[in-house]
Amino acid sequence: MKATRRARKHRFEHRGLTFHFCSTGCRAKFAAAPQSYLEPKAAAPAPAKAGATYTCPMHPEIRQLGPGSCPICGMALEPLEVSAETVPNARAPPT
Repeated sequence: MKATRRARKHRFEHRGLTFHFCSTGCRAKFAAAPQSYLEPKAAAPAPAKAGATYTCPMHPEIRQLGPGSCPICGMALEPLEVSAETVPNARAPPT
């Protein structure tokens, strides 16, 4: 998010640099742990399972063994995981 000129009052000095924020809340979060924002840790990708089937999220008819790219749209293929357990839909509102 860009901080506007009106938001210049929300600033924080860290290691000789001035950081500008859109609100007091954003400034407070940054001030509490600036390193977590300046040097975020990348999440390690899950290791691919041997023999796993991968599919395109946009073209579910595309399936292949192992990771790769969709030949139709070029998106990265995702592992197709079949489970007997019911998992909650993150997009559905709670009931």
